[in-house]
Amino acid sequence: MERKKNIAEIKRLLSERKTMQQAIFRFLQSKGISPSLSEEIAEEFVQKELEFLHLKDLISKRITQIKRKEITHKSIALIGPHGVGKTAVLLKLAHYFQEKGKKVVLHSSSFQVSEEYDHLLIDTQLKGPFYHTSSIDQLGEELAPFGQVLILLTLSAASKEVDLFGAIHQFSLLSPSGLIFTKVDETLTLGNILNVLQKTEMALHFLADKNELWAADIECIVRKILIDFNQEEFQMIRQFVMSN
Repeated sequence: MERKKNIAEIKRLLSERKTMQQAIFRFLQSKGISPSLSEEIAEEFVQKELEFLHLKDLISKRITQIKRKEITHKSIALIGPHGVGKTAVLLKLAHYFQEKGKKVVLHSSSFQVSEEYDHLLIDTQLKGPFYHTSSIDQLGEELAPFGQVLILLTLSAASKEVDLFGAIHQFSLLSPSGLIFTKVDETLTLGNILNVLQKTEMALHFLADKNELWAADIECIVRKILIDFNQEEFQMIRQFVMSN
């Protein structure tokens, strides 16, 4: 009889663990995190018998490409597909540096700048679709006269993942050093940022929404992925996990 009770208890616990793992998996997927990564995180959560708040830690440890050092390059160029908000981000970036006491010059039509500056911020415009190699080549020719330039690839967090990776592939011809994600307030599935960081070695420098730009921060990213825009869903699944 005792043996049957033990077996029944084991089955019950295994069933609960499976149910919990499936719930975590579905929750992470709903936030735009890839199925493979959602499964990996959910499995680790259940195996380690973690508290729900530790779910943030499991995601945080997978974000390893936050650029913590201040940018010291004099020339900085933003590249990216049409419509991601490069010009708006450029203005926000100028304000970001000015608040740090830096003198900033915005590039417009000529790269001949006579005054002294700490940062020259260069906006760019593609002459065609980003998936045309000729457009990328032409952009490279336009940036060549600036010499040593920190090139930051600007992407919209609201874009489909296939388009994000397509842009990363195409713009890799210009060897960008880091990423800026815009429009983080225009999507409910910011998990795609985590997916991109998992599959590239590019550093994430900044995040931006319609109103502001801020230096990338792991805690901020994790909070936006898990909680922003869905407090009710977050609390619901938290209660489910804690009740098992």
